[in-house]
Formats: sequence, structure tokens, C-alpha cells
Amino acid sequence: MHWMTHPYTVSLFAASLISLVLAGSAWKSRTTIDTRSFALLMLAVSAWAFMHIFELAASTLQGKIFWANLQFFCIVSAPPALLNFVIRYTRRDHLITPFRTALVASVPLLILLLVWTNGFHGWVFSGVEMVHRAPFTLLYRHFAPGFWLHTGYCYTMMMMATILLVRSLVAAPAGYKEQAISLLIGVATPWIGNVCYLFDIPPFSDFDMTPVVFTVSGIAFGWGIYRYRLLDIVPIAYDLMLDNMQDAVFVFDRNQRVLDLNPAAARLTGQNRKQALAMHADRLIPEWSGMVVQMGKDGGRQQVRLTRNDQDRYFDLVGTPLKHDDQLFGYLAVLRDITRYRHTQLALAESEKQFKSLNENAPIVICTLDARGRFTYVNPEWENLLGHSRKNTIGRHFSDFVPPHHIDLYERSFRRVSDEMEILSGEPVKLRHNDGSALFFSLSASPNPDGKRDMNNVICLLKDMTGERELQAQLFQSQKMEAIGTLAGGIAHDFNNLLMSIQANISLLRMEDNPNKTFVRRLDCIERHIQTGASLTRQLLGYARKGKYRPMPLDLNPLIREALATFGRTRKALTLHSEIREDLPRIQADRGQMDLVLLNLLINASDAMPDGGVLTVKTDVCTIPPTGMPSLSLAPGDYVHLRVTDTGMGMDKTTQARIFEPFFTTKAMGRGTGLGMASVYGVVKNHKGAITVSSTPGEGTALDLYFPAVRDACDAPARQPSLHTGKGRILFIDDEPDLLEAEAELMERIGYQVVCKRSGFGALKILTENTDLFDLVIMDMVMPAMGGRELYGYIRRITPEMRILLSTGFSDAPGTADLLSHDQTEMIRKPYTVEALSEKIIDMLEGDDAQAMVSCPGSP
Repeated sequence: MHWMTHPYTVSLFAASLISLVLAGSAWKSRTTIDTRSFALLMLAVSAWAFMHIFELAASTLQGKIFWANLQFFCIVSAPPALLNFVIRYTRRDHLITPFRTALVASVPLLILLLVWTNGFHGWVFSGVEMVHRAPFTLLYRHFAPGFWLHTGYCYTMMMMATILLVRSLVAAPAGYKEQAISLLIGVATPWIGNVCYLFDIPPFSDFDMTPVVFTVSGIAFGWGIYRYRLLDIVPIAYDLMLDNMQDAVFVFDRNQRVLDLNPAAARLTGQNRKQALAMHADRLIPEWSGMVVQMGKDGGRQQVRLTRNDQDRYFDLVGTPLKHDDQLFGYLAVLRDITRYRHTQLALAESEKQFKSLNENAPIVICTLDARGRFTYVNPEWENLLGHSRKNTIGRHFSDFVPPHHIDLYERSFRRVSDEMEILSGEPVKLRHNDGSALFFSLSASPNPDGKRDMNNVICLLKDMTGERELQAQLFQSQKMEAIGTLAGGIAHDFNNLLMSIQANISLLRMEDNPNKTFVRRLDCIERHIQTGASLTRQLLGYARKGKYRPMPLDLNPLIREALATFGRTRKALTLHSEIREDLPRIQADRGQMDLVLLNLLINASDAMPDGGVLTVKTDVCTIPPTGMPSLSLAPGDYVHLRVTDTGMGMDKTTQARIFEPFFTTKAMGRGTGLGMASVYGVVKNHKGAITVSSTPGEGTALDLYFPAVRDACDAPARQPSLHTGKGRILFIDDEPDLLEAEAELMERIGYQVVCKRSGFGALKILTENTDLFDLVIMDMVMPAMGGRELYGYIRRITPEMRILLSTGFSDAPGTADLLSHDQTEMIRKPYTVEALSEKIIDMLEGDDAQAMVSCPGSP
């Protein structure tokens, strides 16, 4: 049991309140000094009980001591106040003299001084401690001589008061003996409570009942003093009662003529009493028109409207027939002005109307549940969003509308509101639509208790979050794809460095004198594998949107025909269809990337039909209106629409959500890398297009790709690089030692003099010392310690016109776009052949002669 609800605490609260009421009543009606003394006594008792509650509530020893000491102001005041009251009551005022008053007051002052300084001398309490008596932690004091001095003083005061009352009882007339006895009981009661506490007499040995029993004394005093005075009150005269009524009272005879009316009725009619007497009711108040007779037949009540001073006033009219021996002799009409109540009622009705309109038209679901979780109200949005009719919803439990595996969770949330009076805000919940699908909502719920704080109902607000969750899922998917793309790009960069090193050494081996055919054949095989690896990195970089693209106006139709012809020769079990639009606009795209996209789409569709089926490729034109399309995040304009469909096994929703993730595959181990559709996604996005998938298990899959259309464009011819020799001094910077050595030897073989550096710091040192030594700098863009962009900036400050060739596995390595805007800067993507490198060098040097110098491959 909590200490606040313990009977002892409750009794203290009651004691404080009752004593305060008695004090206020006595003070308000004071006519003699008796009542003033009684009021001061009850006020001291009330404060004593109230401060004792604070002592119980204090959690520290110092807190309890403070409140206990504060109570002593009331404790030392109560006995003298009681004695003063008894002296005044017994009419022994001569006993009160200035000297005696000073003498009686000196002891309480001394006790108060000793109590508040007890920590220095210990004369009142020799020790204090906190004792636990469930549910309280009580302050227990060990009494010292000063306390017993105080107790003797208090008992002396109370004994004197008791003696005076006993003598008064003996001498009192018979009519006042009961009053004197009640007062004697009031004086004797505190003795019992205080003695039990001081001498540990059960059952109240642990609790100080003195303030409580003083309240009992106060009740006894009040009863004894006021009981007889109340009995002596003369009954209020009938006319006085009628004249002071705020209601208008009319008395009519059988002919509806006025027999009597009170002042309130006269003010209502605008007539004085003499003028109104004998007037007919309809003349007195025209609006009645026989209403009094009609109501007075059997009695009744109704609301009437009267117009006074051009203002409408509303009254509650009660008509009562006046009968004697079943004979009607008149009517009684009482009108109570309810104009303010009526206006409040109308305002409430208007407020309810607005509230209902708000609920009925709110764009969110508003509903209420009873204490058992059954719907008592739902607004129309419930039916609009979930498809359940309001009629079939009311009275049903909320668990009928949630997924089965969520019932326990939502039941606990409901109990938090209904039982623990907790307010929920923004709780995610899932509800079943009438068609079986699930919708997501944000729930806010609060309890709606009645006036007794008992549970009345639960008010719920449900905001549809289904669309927002889909957007969040799309954002999450986009962020996930972006993160994995970054990882894929890093892997492709490292892999390109490996391929570049292998390619450089293959090129060196090809330059050997008179290689035999077997040797050349093996080199060709290695180069084919290098190209396969390069193709894989292009897929990774395509997915990461970091591949090297050569966009040009491109017609998709020839690529599709070629891809279908090639693919059809290897997949005989498939039936291939094409629906080509001949006037298809061109797109700005890289041919190699588009070949890759088509190949991956065809392979993916073929793998979905292991036992054969129909594969269809269709091209068309699609226009995105200025308002856009919800399913496609594309700018308005014309788009080339490529659609690839199959009649394969199809996919479920989970697989569709992951189809574009790299390394995700549903194929058996060794049959798929999981990069095909991921690379398609990356290429399409990099070409400012969009891709969507729709599929049903067992019914096949459709992939739709959209590319911005380019009008009035023609193809640009492609040019194959060839091997060129030349002269010049080249500073080559790369952190891969094997690649550094092989590339330096290749460039030396085709006529250039090369200095190699493995870090930006070494390169800057030699450039600072010899600013005019080199004709060209070839540098990697991704290096430890000092990255390519930082190194590029330093080189430009040292030699602003230096020709710089950026070499990287990324086509858009960090910060390369603005670097390439410089006239003397170009880029070559790894892995590159010696022919591509020689052509790029010639293009940059433009055939300028350069002086020879000694090469130093591998220098730091």
C-alpha cells in the first residue's frame, strides 16, 4: 500500500481539513471571544496535522527533523489555546491576567528555543533515527529532560482545562449539561492519543495520533457550541423566502388571473405587484397564450422564449396545478431564467456540429475504442482508406483488422493507453484492407477518462503512411545501391590496376624479337582473358556509374537485331520475337554499354525459361508529360522505350525488390555472378534513364527501360588506335611498382625517356628542382598519402603549362571533371593498350622534339 493512501495519512488529511473548516466557520461567525479562541485552537491543530504529513513525506533525516521542529509551533500553541477557550467558555475571565499570560507564554517560547537549538545541547532529544514501518519511514526521537518538561507543561494546561469543565458540568443547568459533556469529551480525547504515543501503547505506538484526536475534540466542541444555537433559529417566513427567490413565481386562480407574484416575477413582466394582481395571464405575458392552463392540468415543464427590450430570453417554465380535496382552485407557475444556459447549449451544439464536420471530413482516420478495444466510432476516411464499411466496423474488436502476428503487440499498446493512461504518438501500425492487402499508418492515441478518472474510451488518430513508407523504401534502396556501387567501383579500380600490369607485360612480350607461334598464341589467350576481365570491370563500373562512356547518337534497332541474331544461334529452345518501331529516335549512349545492357537482358530472360519459351523485345516512343509520371522519376520529354518480356517462371515481390542488387542471384552456384542486372541498372541511370520491373510468379517478367530521345542526330565514326613512336621526357607517377616498371619499359621501347616515381612527394621534389626537365607527366589519380587531385594542384603551381595525362581505373575519379577543363590535361582509362597510350602521348606532345635523358625506373 502506498503511504499516501494509508489510513493514517488519510486521517491526517481529514484532520487538517476538518480543523480548518471549523476554524474558518468559528472565525467567520465570531461574536464572542470564545469562538475566536476556538478558531485559533482549530487553526493550530490543522497546521499541526498538515505539517505532520510533510514530515512523513520527507525522505531525508534532515527533512523530517525540519518538519518535526516546525510542528512545535503548533504543539506548544494548542494547550494554551485550549485552556484559554475553556476559561472563556466557563466565564472565568478573571483568571486571565497579564502576568499569568506572560508566565504561560514563556514556557512555549523556551521550548521552541530548545527544540530549534537541540543540535547543540541535546536537552530536548538525546538522539534521532529513521525507523521503517511499512509503508512509512518514521522519525524516532529519544526524549531528554527538556521534552518531559514540555510534556508536563502541556498536561498541566490540559488538566486545568479539564478541571474547569468538570466544575462547569456540575454547576450547569440541565439544558446545558449535554453541551458541557460534549466539551468535556473533546478535552479528554487528546489525553488518550498522546499517552498512547508517548508510552508505546498499541495499536498506535508508532504513530502520533495527537493531531487526529485534537480534530475529534474540535468536532465535539463544534457540536456542543453550535447545536443549540441552530435549534434556536426561527424558521424563515414564507414571504421572505418568496421575495428572495431569483426565480419568477406566479400564482393564478382557475381563470388564469394573477393572485400573487414575487418581485422577480414583477421585474419580468414590467408591472408592479399591485398592477399585476387580477390581470389575466395572457395579458400579463402575451407569449403564454393558454400555456399555463395546458401545463397546469397535470403538471409539466417546458422551455419558453420571451422577448424583452428587443432581446430574446429563455426560461424554464414549470406549471403545477393547485388542488385541495381533488378540487382545482388555481395554478402555480415558476420561471427560471436559462438564457445563459440556452446560449451555452446552442454554442455547444454548434461546436459539436463543427467537431462532427471536422471528423467527417478529416483527411486522416479518427476513431474511438471502448475499454475492451471495440470500435465505437470511425469517420468516413476509415472506409475510404481501408474499404471496411463503418456499419460493419462499429462493435468489432480492433484485432479483426490487424495482421494475426501483430495482435499481441497491438494489444499491449492498447493496454498502455487504456490501463496505464499513457499517450502514444507516431506509433507505426499495420492494418488490413478489405481486399486483404496491408496499409501502414502512424498511430496517435490518448485515453479519454470520465470525471472519476475511470476509463471511458480511447481516441485514435491514424495517418496513412503507406506512400511515405514506399518512398522511404525507395530511398533506402537508392542509398543501398549507391553504397554498394561505391564498393563495386573500388573493386573495379584495383582490378583495373592488376589488368593494366598484366597488359603492359603482355605488350612487352610481344615486342620480343621473333616470338614463336605457340608463344604468340598463348599471349593472345592471355589478352582475351584480359579483355574478359576488362568487360567485368566495365560491368562493375557501369553499375557504380563510374565507367568510361563515349556517348554518341545511337540507333537501338540495329543493336537489337544484331543481339537477337547472335543470341538466337546459342539458345535454340527459345522463340525470339521483335516488335521494332522503324522511326525510332536515337539516344545519346555508349554503344559498348548498350551492347552490355541488351546482352544481360537477354541472358536474364533466357535463364528464366530453362525449358524454353517466348522472349519478346519491343521498341517504342514514350512521352512524359509536364506533370510527370508517379512511377517514373524522369524529366518531361520524349523517351525511347525498350521492353523485354519473357514467359518464364516470374518473380515474387521479394526477388523484384533485390533484382538490381550486385551479387544477388537466384541461380545455382557457379551459374551467375549477380552483376548482370546490377550493371544494367547502373548504365540506365548513368544515361539519365529509368528501369522498372513487373512480374508475377508463373506468368513471366517484363523489364521496361526508358532513354531520353535525341532528334536529328547522326553517328560519329569510331577510330581504332595504332602504335606510334616518339621522343620526349616523361615523368610517370603510380603507386603500383609492377605497373610502374612495365609501363616505363613500354614507353622506353617506343622512344621516350621516363622517370618513375611511386609517390606524389617524390614527384614534386624532382619537379621543383627541375621545372623544365619534363615534357609530359603521366599520373595515377588514386594513390595513398597524396591523392591525384592534390598532386595535380601542386604541379600546376610549379609548372602551370605542364602537359598532364591522368591515368585511372575510374572515368570520373574524384575531382577529375574540373581538372580536364584545362587545355593541357587529358585522361586515359586503365587498362589501356600500348597503342592507346602511344596515341594519347603523341596527341598531347603534338610531335615536339625533346631532349633525351637517363631513365631510372623504380626510383622512389
